[in-house]
Amino acid sequence: MSLRSQNWPLLLTTGILATAVVAGSIQYHGSNFRIACSSFKPTDYIPNATVTVQEFVEARTNIFFPGNDPSCARPNQTVSVDLCRIALNISTSSRSSVIFEGWLPEHWTGRFLSTGNGGIDGCVKYEDINYGASNGFSTVGSNNGHNGTGGSAFLHNDDVLEDYVWRS
Repeated sequence: MSLRSQNWPLLLTTGILATAVVAGSIQYHGSNFRIACSSFKPTDYIPNATVTVQEFVEARTNIFFPGNDPSCARPNQTVSVDLCRIALNISTSSRSSVIFEGWLPEHWTGRFLSTGNGGIDGCVKYEDINYGASNGFSTVGSNNGHNGTGGSAFLHNDDVLEDYVWRS
């Protein structure tokens, strides 16, 4: 099976990852939630993924994003609630990948929210992910397969364009 034919299951799995993670650990709070967060293995569910961040984050923590594209204008975000933060780099082809971020609140309401971007935006909307998590949603977002607010990543790379159009 080619990598391309595997993309649809990858997307479906990524979309429900947050719900599955939190549903599996919903009965846990406090130190047990921290243990559930650190012991979860997202790469068991999402093929071609590399974990870049997996951590318990306490409410009122200010997270910095040093690798975030400057055009995204999001160098940091203050977290509103205790949560499990999972960031992945998901390889979609040999020339492209999607940056995925999921914030899974300790006090989950059973709801899921996938954030989106406008235009050709390739920025993870951390403020939207935080808003969703602060309201009890397991919330995810992505960079749509490219970094920043411009379209130069699409030039001569149909794989990045394909990520932007439907895979991310």
